[in-house]
Amino acid sequence: EQKTREISDMKNKSCQDALTGLWNRAYTEEVVDGMISQGVKGTLMMIDLDNFKYCNDTFGHDIGDFVLKTFSKLFTDIIGKSGYVVRYGGDEFVIVVENINRYYGEEVAEAIFEELKEDDSFKNLIEEKLGRQVDIPDKSKLSCSIGIAVKQSGKVETISELLKHADEALYDVKKSSKHDYKIWS
Repeated sequence: EQKTREISDMKNKSCQDALTGLWNRAYTEEVVDGMISQGVKGTLMMIDLDNFKYCNDTFGHDIGDFVLKTFSKLFTDIIGKSGYVVRYGGDEFVIVVENINRYYGEEVAEAIFEELKEDDSFKNLIEEKLGRQVDIPDKSKLSCSIGIAVKQSGKVETISELLKHADEALYDVKKSSKHDYKIWS
């Protein structure tokens, strides 16, 4: 029993992002593939942080790490227990929610943008962390771009297809405006 628990703990650690405590890319592929094979419908959101490089370069890697953790908490708080958040790599995140209507992704995206607006794109939190005031030009404020793909029941899609659809929608947002979302169709 002890050996089984140790193996389980090792697997959990290997599927967890060390910085944010979120699940990592390997875990996403495993869980979403399971979701797809069971015919479960759901929403997959691919999120890329806007202006993260500016923040990291201007305020340092400690603040960059703080920002990644802050976004992680924001995403987790918004979806609660209805799904899970993954740090997909660098400043990319994936949110997966099962058994939700096709408009849930829009609701989540709008909630994220509302929180960012209320928190002044984390400017106050960065100032608090640094212990000083900072000037962040509007064009460099933290935000995110979101691509949404919906897995509809009856349609067989692989994890790579869902991720590709969400990534295509994300790419459209990044090339046109940033700080927005798009549902792949």
